[in-house]
Amino acid sequence: ESLTAFLSRGIEGDDWYQKWLVQAEEFHKVLEVLHLLLQTKGIEQHVEVQLFADMHAVLRVRWQRCSEGSLSKWQLRTCKAVQEEAHRDLASSRIRIFLDEMHAVSTMFDQSAALEDWQMKVAAFLAKTYNLARETVATEVVAYIKTTKEAVGDGRFGAFVERFDVLSHVCNNCGGHLRLDVSEEVEMLCSYPSAFVRSQVASLLAFLYGEVDGDDWDQKWLMQVEQLQQLQARLSSILQLSDVPQRFDTQEFKIMHADLNDAFEWCCKGALVEWQSRTCSAVQVAAHNSLRNNHIGEMLDKMLRVIRVCQDMLRAYPCRTDPVARLQDLYNFAVEAVRTEVFTCITNAKSSFDQSAGSAFGQNMDIVIYVSQCCTSHIGPDA
Repeated sequence: ESLTAFLSRGIEGDDWYQKWLVQAEEFHKVLEVLHLLLQTKGIEQHVEVQLFADMHAVLRVRWQRCSEGSLSKWQLRTCKAVQEEAHRDLASSRIRIFLDEMHAVSTMFDQSAALEDWQMKVAAFLAKTYNLARETVATEVVAYIKTTKEAVGDGRFGAFVERFDVLSHVCNNCGGHLRLDVSEEVEMLCSYPSAFVRSQVASLLAFLYGEVDGDDWDQKWLMQVEQLQQLQARLSSILQLSDVPQRFDTQEFKIMHADLNDAFEWCCKGALVEWQSRTCSAVQVAAHNSLRNNHIGEMLDKMLRVIRVCQDMLRAYPCRTDPVARLQDLYNFAVEAVRTEVFTCITNAKSSFDQSAGSAFGQNMDIVIYVSQCCTSHIGPDA
């Protein structure tokens, strides 16, 4: 009567599953007792067998209805609870509790040697619902992995560590319910920051140790320096996080940090000085051939910009040797070449005026005015 009453009622209270476990164990015991009693030879001489046969039949019917009704509804409710909890807080300990209970329910019929049609249908529904809950958690984990990786791309390594801890907790807490590929992807996350930074460092090192290539090399250099600043800032932020050494090997980050400093120094002393020297020669040739060349001002601007960027970088990341002095000398040589030609032009203009050669005076003055407009910040106030 107690079993029949429970199996006939619907889901009552948050602890219904725990009550159901107790009742399910009791159901199998009572059913076994009734089965043994009915199989006992000669028992009909001592008791009314039909009474026990009716009990056996009623219990089986009630058990079927409870399985098809309340138990299936509970499984569906718990699945929705898992979905909501996973979306709200992936680190919630309730997720594992729910999944453990759903898994226990979904495997309930596996112990039966031969299943009836209704048992197979219920078992399929319970397994399908459990798998749906598992897949929801897996989907949330995959999405969380994506945003965790994005934190590395944005340089928010503190956020990466926090999110990685959440994912590690989920794997430790719900590992038996997650797909193997999802768990493996979480495990691989610990090496993601170093792999992500390493690929960028490799690209930078290839450029910094390379040679001057193309007329736009200085623009490439400026872009690489900007990326270098971002990378060094990321590496510094990683090394400054107090809890990083507890989770990741920071030695590789320290090595990459030092390698970038060495490569930048090598580039400044080598390729950058070479580019500055070539540009200086180009300015000298252009100034000698024609001060009207509009590239003169552009080249001087580039040479000065390179010096300033290099100075800013060296203040943040000092090198063993300072290449700025050599870069400044080459810039000064280029400026002096333009100044020499400007003063020559001014002398020629004065001479033309003294000789009443108005046309020649006008031509020289046009050149002087053009140069003063294009190169004022370089040739000095006296010129």
